[in-house]
Amino acid sequence: MTAMAVPSTQGPFDELLVWTIERPAARIGGDLVVALASSLRRAVLSRVPDPIPAQVSGHGAPGRQHVSFLALPDVAHDYADGHVLGLALAIPRDLPEPDVNVLLKALFLEPPLTRIGISGGRVLAVRYGADKAGLRPARWSASSRNGRREWVTTTPMMLDGHTRRGRDEADEVARALVIAGYPRPVDVEVSGTAMVTGGIWRPRPSTVPPGRPRRRLVHARVRFGDPVIGPVLAGSMRYLGLGLFSPLTSARAARVVRDSAQVPAGVK
Repeated sequence: MTAMAVPSTQGPFDELLVWTIERPAARIGGDLVVALASSLRRAVLSRVPDPIPAQVSGHGAPGRQHVSFLALPDVAHDYADGHVLGLALAIPRDLPEPDVNVLLKALFLEPPLTRIGISGGRVLAVRYGADKAGLRPARWSASSRNGRREWVTTTPMMLDGHTRRGRDEADEVARALVIAGYPRPVDVEVSGTAMVTGGIWRPRPSTVPPGRPRRRLVHARVRFGDPVIGPVLAGSMRYLGLGLFSPLTSARAARVVRDSAQVPAGVK
């Protein structure tokens, strides 16, 4: 007898556009995810004509999701070290078609996006498309498996509210996911350190944009009642590289880091 398929819940993002980083001189550490996401945002916004749609710029559009600018780390396999494999844009499902067209023209019409300015006046060469398994959109959305119930953070989540250490953090993670447009998870496990191989412990402090509220950063493993199709992004800096989750397959679940003592407890 064939088992009935479990219905999946669509997340708030419709598509993940991915660029591979072209052979950098040295691997780019995962602590630069926010810096790279910020550089990608600047590069994209510089190409979009005025008036820039509010969901693309991130200014305005209350109640709607914004385009998310991401750096995708190498995670969830035996030799994962968290270096950045590529960059991506997560496109909201509710982005109006005219705004989608404006964005796509800015990215792909001549000249297409192939260079991104980064710190120190350097330029990062990128190529649209995913030539590594870790960059494939289906790997981050779990869409090829009709979604997943279990997800784990690969970059730390910045909580939306203020909590004391060890108090109400699981509720804050669940609340952040609901705010971000996902179902409330039925189970949440919170850690001060990465919970999957290659997971990014913290972004480099100097890379967080000035003026951003500094709230607690946590890692989390969550389980939804029904499978969710990603990408899954949550927390107050989900549009700029933090709070990026990875779906857990049975194989990846075996590689989840369960010993949260790998970083001294007093380190923040």
